[in-house]
Order: sequence, then C-alpha cells, then structure tokens
Amino acid sequence: MADSSRKMLRNGIKSQLLPALAERGFEMIPTTGADAASRELRVYFPFGRHRRIGANGRFELVEIQLNKYSASFRLNVGIVPAGEFVSYWGNVASADAWTDHLNVHYGIYRWPRFVKWFSLWAQRWRDPRKPAVQGDYEELARRVAQLLPEVDRYFADGVAGKHFRKSDLTPSARDLQRKSARGG
Repeated sequence: MADSSRKMLRNGIKSQLLPALAERGFEMIPTTGADAASRELRVYFPFGRHRRIGANGRFELVEIQLNKYSASFRLNVGIVPAGEFVSYWGNVASADAWTDHLNVHYGIYRWPRFVKWFSLWAQRWRDPRKPAVQGDYEELARRVAQLLPEVDRYFADGVAGKHFRKSDLTPSARDLQRKSARGG
C-alpha cells in the first residue's frame, strides 16, 4: 500500500472509527512487551486492541487490522473469558488476549462471503476516476463505524451480524482423539 494511502486510511480511522468505539465504552489497550516489539503487530494493528468489560467480567474485544497489500482494513471481534483461559495456542491471560487467541472469533468485512476488506474499491459514493483524498478515507471509516451496532448486538446477544465471518479453532473430537493417541 502506498505510504500516502496508508497515512490517509490511518487518519480516517483515527478521526471517525476510534471516537465511535470510545463512545461505546471501548478503551484502547496499547501494545506492550513482546507485542510492542513486534513489527508485524505495529504494522497490522497500529491502534492496538479496544476492549470493554462485559457480562461476568469478560472482555469484549475489537481490533482494527490493516491489510498488508492494499489501503483496506477489517475489524476482528471476540469475547474473552474472565481470568486465564486455554486456547488453541495454550494458556492465555485475559488481559493479554488478542482475537487470534480465542477459539471462536469473527472478522467483520464489507462482503464476508468473499472476504472483502473495507476499502475505497467499488464504493458507490465515490467516483473511481478521481484520486483518493483524505475525505474519502474519512467517509469509509464513518461508514464502517455505522456497523458498530452489529458488534454491540453480538456482544449482547451472541448474534453475528450480516458483515461477520466466523473463525472457529475449537478442537474437534477427532483432533482431541489424535492428540490423546500421541500422548499429548
């Protein structure tokens, strides 16, 4: 992604999406320790994690993930159980969890069936013959912020919205049987 496009995308997210998350009670959790040292996390997740405390002390987690190859992004959401939990990757403290640590989490996409990230590509409100300007990226982030009620509904009722795509790493009975047979 060109530096100017990345910068405009980041600025659009900062001006539109981050305030919308804060209005819903999400606080930004900056990366620390090994996460802060990871170039990958700094590039793909420059805004850290956003979380709020939900029912039974669990964390409701939202991440804004930038795409490596284009000026686009998606949201990752998940429910982190209170305390330490066992994930596909091992034991994880709730305070340190990212959505990838969860056995079940969701990506939020423009078109989830085709895994299309949010971008300026093919936006009906934008003339594709004109070069992108900062206002285009702000409008994109504003439109994604309008999807946050789907996120709230998921956290309240467990109902995934129409822009959600499920990622399920829950071990199957067959996986557990194989692990047991190997002595693990």
